Amino acid sequence: MKFKRNKAKQDKFPKIQTWDGGRGDMREIKFRAWDTWRKRMGYRELEGSVWKYNNGDDYFTMSSNSKHMYKIMQYTGLKDKNNKEIYEGDILYGRDEEADEEIFEEVIWDDDKAKFMASWKDYKIDLFLINKKDKIIGNAYENPELLENK
Repeated sequence: MKFKRNKAKQDKFPKIQTWDGGRGDMREIKFRAWDTWRKRMGYRELEGSVWKYNNGDDYFTMSSNSKHMYKIMQYTGLKDKNNKEIYEGDILYGRDEEADEEIFEEVIWDDDKAKFMASWKDYKIDLFLINKKDKIIGNAYENPELLENK
């Protein structure tokens, strides 16, 4: 059986999705990049290598020659308690009720467990367990001082 593709009807840039591990829905694959030279965050537009800075006024293009200038972070597919998208490198604020102390967690990718985790001091916790309890207060690139308590 042959399938015909009607290019006029296809989306030019379809959304990429992946299975969420059992919750029954899919998550969109998104990225952002920290420009180490300009010290600004950029978000990927749909046109391949074009990225847009978070102020919305300026664009940059990432090529294989310039990718060392950027720190790429992936969207985790989860949102914080304020329904804000959580990316790698985000800093979450929470409270340890038992110890009655503030917690500043950095969102990281754990290669050994193959999942996103929240890292605080010498601890790591599955991001899925805390995302709706904690809130994003910054990220490791724009707000590194928030991790000093870590």
